[in-house]
Formats: sequence, structure tokens, C-alpha cells
Amino acid sequence: MATSGGSGIFNIYGGTIDQLTANGNSVVNLMGGTYATYIGAELSTRINVFGYDLAKTNTGGTYGYGQITGFWQDGSSFTINLAGSGAYLVTNLIPEPTTFLLFGIGTFLLRQSKLLNQKSS
Repeated sequence: MATSGGSGIFNIYGGTIDQLTANGNSVVNLMGGTYATYIGAELSTRINVFGYDLAKTNTGGTYGYGQITGFWQDGSSFTINLAGSGAYLVTNLIPEPTTFLLFGIGTFLLRQSKLLNQKSS
């Protein structure tokens, strides 16, 4: 069991955690690991999940408050159950750098294509 509180930053890179609870003004950064039971959080916290193919639902999961699924940067898959609506509201999904870079390149190319089409008209 792990609990973050106060106004600190809690970085988790791996291991197995049965229950993770975040409260106070803390920031929890999840970059790996196994979360066996759930994550719970108060509305004053922030939980950042770093990985790729990330998805978050506000229903379902073991407790009915939703879950987060995806892959850590090492390629291992994960599912994290959320306990309480607060955990869903304060969880941010942050795509791994490669995915974000590809998104940026795609946006740039679309913009260039629009500019070329405007010049040729």
C-alpha cells in the first residue's frame, strides 16, 4: 500500500502496489508497475500516467468508477482500477514522447498541405 500526501511529488517507476491513495496537494507520476487493487484520490491531487495507447473510462472496472489501460514505455500492458469518482477526475494521461512527436509531425504536414493548396488557388 502506498499513500502520497502533503504537497510532494511521488514518482513510481515499477514494482507492485496493492492500493495507491493520493491526498493533499500531491502529484503522483506513474511510469511503470503493477497496481493490484486500485488507485484512489482526492480532488486536490494530480495523477499523471505516462505510457502509450492510453485509455480512461469513468465506468466499469472492479469498483464501477472506471479504469485506465495502456502500455508502459517498456512495452508491458497494464490495467488500473479507479476507486471513487475523484480518481477519474484528477488522472491525466500523458502519451510517451514518440507518440506525441508523431502527432506533432502529422499536424505540421497537414498545415503545410493546407498552405500549399491555398497558394495554388
